[in-house]
Amino acid sequence: MEHPGLYFEAEDIELVRESTGREELAGLWELFQETCRRDLREPIPRVADYSGWAVELQWAGALAKALEAHSFLWLLKRDVAHLQRAHELAQTLCELPVWVAECHSGGGKRRFGLTTGVICQALALYRDWAGPELSGGRYDRVLKAVQEKGLEAFWHDHELPGWFQQRTLNNWISVMCGGLGLALLSFESEHPDWERGLEACVFQNERYLRYIHPDGSLDEIGGYWLFGFGHALRFIHALKFLEEEDFFETCPQVSLTASFPGWLSYNGDFAVEFGDCNQTPLELFAPLSLGALAGYDEAPADAGQLALLAGAPDRLRPLLEVADVPFATRGRSIFEMWQAFVWAPTLRDEQPTGPPGRGRRTAVPTQSRVFGGSQVAVIASGRTADDLLLALRAGHNAQSHCHQDLNNVVLWAYGENLLADHGRGRYSHEYWRRAYGDFYKDTRGHNCILVNGRGQKRGRDCTAHLSENTVVRSEGALQRYEPGEAGGWAEYVFSEADCLYGEDEFALNVAWDRHVVMVDGEWFLIVDNVRTDMPVAFSWLWHTRGQIELGDERVTFHRGEVLLAMDFMTEEDYALEIREDQDLPYLRLDLAEEVTSAEIATVLIPASPAHAAPHFELEAEEHRAYHIETRRGRYVLDVAGRGLWLE
Repeated sequence: MEHPGLYFEAEDIELVRESTGREELAGLWELFQETCRRDLREPIPRVADYSGWAVELQWAGALAKALEAHSFLWLLKRDVAHLQRAHELAQTLCELPVWVAECHSGGGKRRFGLTTGVICQALALYRDWAGPELSGGRYDRVLKAVQEKGLEAFWHDHELPGWFQQRTLNNWISVMCGGLGLALLSFESEHPDWERGLEACVFQNERYLRYIHPDGSLDEIGGYWLFGFGHALRFIHALKFLEEEDFFETCPQVSLTASFPGWLSYNGDFAVEFGDCNQTPLELFAPLSLGALAGYDEAPADAGQLALLAGAPDRLRPLLEVADVPFATRGRSIFEMWQAFVWAPTLRDEQPTGPPGRGRRTAVPTQSRVFGGSQVAVIASGRTADDLLLALRAGHNAQSHCHQDLNNVVLWAYGENLLADHGRGRYSHEYWRRAYGDFYKDTRGHNCILVNGRGQKRGRDCTAHLSENTVVRSEGALQRYEPGEAGGWAEYVFSEADCLYGEDEFALNVAWDRHVVMVDGEWFLIVDNVRTDMPVAFSWLWHTRGQIELGDERVTFHRGEVLLAMDFMTEEDYALEIREDQDLPYLRLDLAEEVTSAEIATVLIPASPAHAAPHFELEAEEHRAYHIETRRGRYVLDVAGRGLWLE
């Protein structure tokens, strides 16, 4: 059979092969090959090797990534050992009775799920890259599996009452319909529902792309950018190549979202962990960004993805050394790096250097941004271990994969995560079923406030809006000031939250304004103003990945050699206490009396052996304005006027 060409024709294979020798990708190519060679020495994992929640999805996902990698390596290297491994992996997946994880089957009612999309994508790429080597019997077996366990399962679930894809927008759509759509493009069939199925997959993926905000941001933030957008991207690239269906033209946010993870990154890691995502090396996002950029004649100016990949091998190598899990799991992230070599030839050679999101430095830094779509703000002096980065989450508590953490912040300084969001912890059946009580999801696990010891409700009853809809003083909806030749500057963002706290019958409405200022790129001032209709006990929580020390005059967080000094200014009496949950320490500040309103200013001053603590003066004016004087400039944070002014 001829090469079907999901992304390139047979005569273009040499161009892809040449991309493996590009200077910035050579180290990654060696690591990719090493990963596949090591996998050949291991038995194919069994589902029994896995434990916990969604084991079938974990297992099938690991096999699918390995299948894609070995098929791609066979295409470029023609090593029969990788072809044989691909045949064995494909057969294992095809022999599964159903392609849906038990936890997603709805008690056996559903036959189509995330596992279906993951397997379909892998089989599509296997057919694409090993197609001429598929004998008639092998080809027919895979085709039958795609038809019965993919397409027919799709239509079976489509007829179920309340099928979520008729009413929901999230990463499931792109994974399930992106994977199935790719398989329908890759295989040939006379099945009467084949064309109708392809049309349905196109329709569903268009819905998903419309779910990406016009500014390129996603409510599900990082982990689901990789999972969801990745499956959509592989499908829409093939549509463009084979069907001339060009979502790159009709959905411009596809281009913008390529740099979204870069804005949320710090020192080579995906740093902003709001909701159900955990820390991830930024290099894992880069191949998908390459793919998004490859669909455009002109890539965004902040896209230097090839340069980002240049240092990836040493950073990714530890992923091969994780103990007590099958090797296919340890290497699955590196297995996905085939995308870097597929799409590199289509990118311009004059790609700018630096991490995505890092614009050209001017007198006023360009590292900060408000994403009005997903309602996430990032204030940063830069993206290296010499910089500071703080992110603030607004939006609402019904966003997909969000936690109950409106107005939550995270802070990185001098290479360390000092104010932490601990991500999702470990997925489990209980994690998803419990509305409240899980430390990682509840308000108490975040840098937020509690009211009478209770956290925020889940749902649209809790909303917060960033200042781009309130005060706009400069580019990107962040107020930015450069006082003069001394080089000082400040950036400001404001979030206005309206939250219900507690259970339904006892829920209290709380208005909570959170003001954040970064001063001279050296320290932060956070001012919280809270109001409610009846006297309540307010508490502030501050989480860290390090250690906490209570001093006579201030609190200090320690992580490695980096310190974060915290000072508090308020008219209220308060008490400080160090607590711990899930073996993770946090600071709790409780007001001494119940009140209907309160205002507290928190000063965050990072320092390290290479970065001394800054010198400044801060005065509060009846707690409605804060006067800031540094050696570089003078500013006024006007809480009542909701703005930052140059004095």
